[in-house]
Amino acid sequence: MLLPTRMRRVEIIVPQKKFDDTMLYLREQNAIELLEVKEMIKGYGGGVTSTTVSERLYRLTTLESKTNSIITALGISSRPATNPVVVEPRVSDKEMAEIEKKVAEIEQQVTSTTSEAHALESLITYAERQLELSIEEIAKIENVNSPEGRHKLEEIVTGIFQTLKPSEIKFAGPLGEIIQAKALEDAVVKDISDNVAKILDSKRDEAAIADAITQNLGLRLKAVLRSKRLSYEATSRIEESKKRLRQLQEKLSELSNIDGEYLLVQREVVTAERAFEQAKGYCGRTESTFMIEGWMPSSRIGQTRTDLQSICAGEVIMRDWSSGHGPTRLQNPKSPIMTVFEKLTVGFGVPKRSTQRFSGSLPTRSSSASCSETWGTVLSSC
Repeated sequence: MLLPTRMRRVEIIVPQKKFDDTMLYLREQNAIELLEVKEMIKGYGGGVTSTTVSERLYRLTTLESKTNSIITALGISSRPATNPVVVEPRVSDKEMAEIEKKVAEIEQQVTSTTSEAHALESLITYAERQLELSIEEIAKIENVNSPEGRHKLEEIVTGIFQTLKPSEIKFAGPLGEIIQAKALEDAVVKDISDNVAKILDSKRDEAAIADAITQNLGLRLKAVLRSKRLSYEATSRIEESKKRLRQLQEKLSELSNIDGEYLLVQREVVTAERAFEQAKGYCGRTESTFMIEGWMPSSRIGQTRTDLQSICAGEVIMRDWSSGHGPTRLQNPKSPIMTVFEKLTVGFGVPKRSTQRFSGSLPTRSSSASCSETWGTVLSSC
């Protein structure tokens, strides 16, 4: 039978020096559903304040976001476990600095490589497909010698030039060089437009228009295919761009193979540490103690009290009481058959709750594991 675990409200008060140890124990034991103390501070007569969010939390949040972005960019997915990777329950400041440095190095490589790859993909797609559509638009201009016709022609040619212009022409350097480069661009656009206008005056041959445009741009056009995709000589910039794109894709694949496991492991480690720091923000503090409140399974309270007495060398206060509106926690056998029935039960809804779950452990991590369970908005378990 599927039954919810009975829960009791608990309040734990520990010395400041034992706060981290206590929170780590509660996480490892999957023992508590945290409540935000700041919602109940008024009941303590002003003696309790909210725990200040640490700078460490912001660093971990940023690091987690960067790691996720890199994993997404490289297309890294969870892979079957090989050998477990042993990690510490907590991340020291030194270890975090090392992870930040390594992730920044990988991010720089991935960013520069993907940026260049995207630029080449756009160039190749335009040269093989969009250019033909632009040529068709040029061929439709009825009177190229009219102001409207000439403006339309130069507008289309400018768009083509901006995308396919030779790499030698760049907007860079001092103002004088920029002005000179702009004047050169305008001259090239005018020259191409003049040549195309002559073709339009005599015949509306799209192949001739394509040849005139690509010659002025230093491209080596081979043919106009029936599929409306232009084809270029093997020595053209377009084909060279394809070779370069393949090299960049191979580099990204290599980065994924070399650093993929590291990124997956560190994502789990950083996510758990970030959630741990975030969970501390749900607690309250006085001048010398920290206060933790939440919901705990009735069956776990006795052992938790005993363990905390040992961890805190007897300097701990733990109170518990029954209360209405407690969270619903299902504790069911882990079997395919029972899971199906649990989903049916939960599908009809469970009592609402405003608590945040703080649980899980991180003594070891599988290098290929992926997060499959969420510790509320506070902690993530893999």
